[in-house]
Parts: sequence; structure tokens; C-alpha cells
Amino acid sequence: MKLIDYVLSHNRRLVSPVGGGSAKRFNDQIDTSNMTPEDKIAQWLYFQTKEYGHDFVISSIPYIDICNYFGLKTYIDSHKTEHVCLGQINSTNDLKKISKSKSFKAFMTNPYIKSIKKFKKLSTTAIGLGGFGPATLTSYVLGVKNFLIKCIKDPVFIQEVSNFFTELIIEIACEGERNGADFLWVGEPVVVMISRKHFNIFSGQYVKKIFYKTYLPGFLHVPGETNHLLDEFVQTGAQCLSLDHHVDMKKVAYTVPPNIVTLGNIDTISIAMNDVKKIKKQVIELNEKIKNFPNFIVSSGGGIIDDTPEESLRVLFDVTSRFPAYNKEQYHQISDLWRIIAANDWDLFNNYISENNVTNKIINVCSDEACEYLNFQLENNKIDLETYNKMIKKIGGSNAKYIPV
Repeated sequence: MKLIDYVLSHNRRLVSPVGGGSAKRFNDQIDTSNMTPEDKIAQWLYFQTKEYGHDFVISSIPYIDICNYFGLKTYIDSHKTEHVCLGQINSTNDLKKISKSKSFKAFMTNPYIKSIKKFKKLSTTAIGLGGFGPATLTSYVLGVKNFLIKCIKDPVFIQEVSNFFTELIIEIACEGERNGADFLWVGEPVVVMISRKHFNIFSGQYVKKIFYKTYLPGFLHVPGETNHLLDEFVQTGAQCLSLDHHVDMKKVAYTVPPNIVTLGNIDTISIAMNDVKKIKKQVIELNEKIKNFPNFIVSSGGGIIDDTPEESLRVLFDVTSRFPAYNKEQYHQISDLWRIIAANDWDLFNNYISENNVTNKIINVCSDEACEYLNFQLENNKIDLETYNKMIKKIGGSNAKYIPV
């Protein structure tokens, strides 16, 4: 089943923050002292679905697990976080040494992979397996600054390292599929530092290869300001784009094909730091923007920060649940009809409403959305004012705003 069909099958707006939940309450409720690592991970993910209602959860492999597996030296910082020591892979020979040190197959015993099967025994919630993508893994192992320099001065080496991690991720995806994973999550945060011109060279082609090699729907997560990369993200074959609060979701609605799902995009810092009223306002505004588009999942723009107040997390679920959703047939009608109206194709409009039994309510909704789209086109210099006025005048409706020349 395609991801968009899965989303449409629920007849409600799905909600899935990227992680999140009270670790303290989890530890108070569940004794994990005698559990295997994979059981702990499965129980934590199950806790998120049971306590908050996550419609998707992710078993995300920490990049440091990969570094440790291949024998790279690491260190612990003052915040008790483990990092890889830089300068260990500087050449093709260094890469060959680590690639020969361990097989990909032996890595498949990683607890984040094994937890998929454990979770499937606890819950029917969709679960994904994943972690960082090839470009980001490469940047972390080489150091981000060194990665960016070598993208210019030694691109072939960057591609060699990225291809190594691509092959590993493909193996992980296939193992996840065998364990019952429902989707594959690939995070590429480093690409916000790469130009649109270079995205495919250093990331896109590898992400596309990964998604092509598995039957699992691909989720591509890129935090940060990525409005300029939306078209490139679509070309990777991702069935879901996970986007940050910097991205205008109305632009996404008008730019991304309707068969691609978008997940996002309430600011994670806002969720962690602001009062509930402010967060509630943001969630209401997001739901208003996407109300006529079924291919959206309400989520955080990035991973939920530790110690985020529970009431702040729950706002995403509580507010979204109060917004009415259309059924699958109505969403299809809206998706088709507002575009027909925006194009002023009235012959097609008349044929469509007679053949599809469209209600006046849906027609009014589509007229308003068509006007919003034309407003968006005008604001972004996609059409001139004279064309805008001619088209908007023919549509009419509550959102039709004629602007004198």
C-alpha cells in the first residue's frame, strides 16, 4: 500500500511528533532492568503510542552505533554524549580498512533493528526503521567542516564514503523489511548547507538509490530552511517529506504532488520552551493551512527535545483531533476541483461536478482554495496582476479579492 492510501484510510488527520514523551514516567511505569536493549526500545516506542497517540514511531539507529561497530574511536563530552573522533578517515585507503573490518550482515543484530519485531508484538501502530542518511553520516565521520571543504576540493572521495554508507543503509532497510518495518526513515540534516545545484551530487542520488532498493515507503527528514530544495526532495522518490517550521506548508501544499505525504512542522524549540497557549495557536494555524489537503501529518519540525513538558506535546494531538476531516472521496474531489477552478476551466468544472456528485459545500471549499492559490501565485510573482484579477473575478466566492491596477 502506498503511504498516501494508508493516510487516507483513517478519515482523520494523523498526528506523529518525531519522538517525544516523558522518560521519567516511562521509567516509573515500566521496569526495564532485566530487559534486553531491543525490548527496552520496543517498550519505549509502545509507551509513546499508548500514552500520547503517535500514529507513527521510529526506531532510529544512532550514528554512533555505526561508528562503534566499525571500530572508529569515540569520546564522551561534558554532556555525557558520545561522538566520533575526527580525522580517522582521510583517504580511500582509510575507508577500505574500515569497510573490510566488519561485514554489513553482522551489524543487523543492532538492537534498534531487532526492536522492530518486538514492537510488532505490542502494537499495530506503523513503525519505521532508520537513522541518518549517507551525506549526514559522511559529514559526521569526516567532520562537517571537512565534509563541506571536500565537497568542493575532493568530491570523488565524498562520493566514495557516501556510497559506502548507502550500501549499509540498503542492508539495514532490507533487514527492517524482514522484521516487519512499515517504512524507512532517512534523516539528512547536513544538506541544508548544500546548494540546490549540489544536492543530487552529494545526497539525492544516494537517497534515491536507497528508496529504490526497498519496498518500504521512504520518509526523508531534513530539518532547517529547505524551501529551495522541495523539488529536489520529490525527485528522491520519498513518499513522505518531514519538514521543519522554516518551511511554508501552504507552499508545500501547492508545490508537492498530492500523492506525496508531508510530515511537520511545529517548531520543536517552541514546543519545549513556550507556554501552551502559544503552541496551541501554532497548531491551529497549521491545521487551518492544511485543512483541504489530505497528504499532511501533523508533527514537530524535528526531534522532540528531552524534558519537553507533556502538556505541550499533547497539544498537537488535542487540537488536531478537534479539526473535522473529510472522507477519502471528498478529499479526492477537493484535490481535483480547486485546481480546475484556479485554472478557470469551466467546461471541465461542469463535467466534473455532474459526473462526481459534488456538493455545494465542496464547491465552495474549492472556490476558496482556488482563490488562496491565486493569491499565493500573485504574491510569489508567478502571475501578473492583470491575469490575477481576470481569473479571480470569474471565480467569485468569499476569498475572491479583486485588486485595482
